[in-house]
Amino acid sequence: MDEPFAALDALTRQKMQEELLELWNSEWFVLVFVTHSIDEAITLGTRIVLLSPHPGRVVYETSVDWSKINSRSHPEYAELKERITQILFKDQMDFVV
Repeated sequence: MDEPFAALDALTRQKMQEELLELWNSEWFVLVFVTHSIDEAITLGTRIVLLSPHPGRVVYETSVDWSKINSRSHPEYAELKERITQILFKDQMDFVV
């Protein structure tokens, strides 16, 4: 899925994220989800891969353990978001999450 929720308003985007998580929890499947939103990547992902621009190379990869990070208010959520933000803006380059 290539940025499927990008054009949605914030409330609809959140609802669609919740629907996708419910679907994934009931019918487990593998999905590659492309987003420029760090929050969306952490919220929906079990594995996050950051790619460099041309040529696309993996510059960072991590797993998200939702048994630990179960909400945006969890300290590990903030730590992961900060780590990803630092990597993305380290060289002021544009990346795809």
